[in-house]
Amino acid sequence: MKKTIFKYFLLAGLGIASISCDRTMDEINVDNSKILDPEVSSFLAPVQYNMASVNYMRANDFTFDIMQNCLDFPNEGNSLSRYYITENTGAGFWNNNYKWLKQIYDLRQAAIKSNDKNYEAIALVMNAWITSNLTDTFGDIPFTEASRLDEGISQPKFDTQKDIYVQLLDDLKKSKFSVCYNKTVNRNRSFL
Repeated sequence: MKKTIFKYFLLAGLGIASISCDRTMDEINVDNSKILDPEVSSFLAPVQYNMASVNYMRANDFTFDIMQNCLDFPNEGNSLSRYYITENTGAGFWNNNYKWLKQIYDLRQAAIKSNDKNYEAIALVMNAWITSNLTDTFGDIPFTEASRLDEGISQPKFDTQKDIYVQLLDDLKKSKFSVCYNKTVNRNRSFL
């Protein structure tokens, strides 16, 4: 009797389990917190804040020591103030600038997609500012193929400093003439 009841419960359980879940894991495993279509204005504030922070920290941690302007006390061992420079000395500046250049690239693409000339002009100016800092610091850098990992470019070519500045000046002229002065720029209230 117990075996018969067990068999009925087992069959009922298997029957219910076979029809209970009709969705796949791809339908269930969706990240609802990810913004798929961000507002164009949401790209700008993080870049401005973080690039200001990166540049200040670069001046405070690197330039002051190299120029012997402000030094930690006591200053011992291998440090920048003793001109101990390694291959990785500028890596933080390089990595942070290219991280935020990718955000500027995304800002420009979103502005073009939404046909917002003001944010496209802002992206061109911000790109010129960050890129000029990079090329002033390192000389020849990746520029035309930079920030294009999504397009399959994992090792961008290095452009000469002269070519970079010619393009930056053209971008700045383009941004000057593409600004719409009678249109207000949307403000992202979460950053104000």
